[in-house]
Amino acid sequence: APGRMPIGPRWDDGRDRSLDGEGNMLIRLESTRTIADSRGPDMDLGALQRLLGELTWLPTAYLDARFITWEPVDDASARATLRVGGREAALTFHFGPDGMPSSVTADRYRDVDGKGVLTPWKGESSDYREVDGLRVPFRAEASWQIEGQWHSYGRFEVERIEFDRP
Repeated sequence: APGRMPIGPRWDDGRDRSLDGEGNMLIRLESTRTIADSRGPDMDLGALQRLLGELTWLPTAYLDARFITWEPVDDASARATLRVGGREAALTFHFGPDGMPSSVTADRYRDVDGKGVLTPWKGESSDYREVDGLRVPFRAEASWQIEGQWHSYGRFEVERIEFDRP
């Protein structure tokens, strides 16, 4: 998931990815100077969890039983497990009254002074709209729970989604 953020008068680039189950977060100041390049088992798990949650933008992927399995938790939630490259990650999906995922939750590794600390995490999805026959969220927010309080670290608004067509 590449991104570009305005920080004052400059633009910084960030990339958080999972490739064959291996995670990597790369952040560069002004697109040139690397300030973070994280890898390892904690990053692998976190990147797979993020990927699993972000598949709300490509919801047909949730039907691919080769990679994703589901088990019910209760009437309004289910646990999904993604398996890629010999690694696996899981999230609990919470569904709103409209049947759409309203949030995902899990314990994820959060960087605390260079060390991964398992921390409650959630991603919220809202403002579902139909695009090419698929209902996808146009708003998302990600938060960590620290000392009992939720702290948002990212709010996203989708402007446009285009799906490749054969």
